[in-house]
Amino acid sequence: MTWVVVFGAFIAALDSSLVNVGLNSIGSDLAASLTSVQWVASAYLLALGAALPASAWLGRRLGTGRLWMWSLAGFVVASVLCAVSPNLTVLVIARILQGVTGGLLVPAGQSVI
Repeated sequence: MTWVVVFGAFIAALDSSLVNVGLNSIGSDLAASLTSVQWVASAYLLALGAALPASAWLGRRLGTGRLWMWSLAGFVVASVLCAVSPNLTVLVIARILQGVTGGLLVPAGQSVI
């Protein structure tokens, strides 16, 4: 069970830096400037940072195990939305959802362990 929780934290941390490698490709595929595409990475990190303080409160309200499960499910759904995004606006919104769920996933996983 522990390795599953650690894997959840690992994918959230990996996702924060992995997109930076592909910003040029994302920009060319979505016909957007690099300045606009940088919001893909920034939106994730801003949402992740904003969600961290809420994790303790939500953990007490929902239970850390439930919070972790819902966060993992939300992260997977957001990842699918990122993969099928037709334009930059949808991609940034999906990255915000990914950031919020990733910000809840890491501390909830540490509490579960």
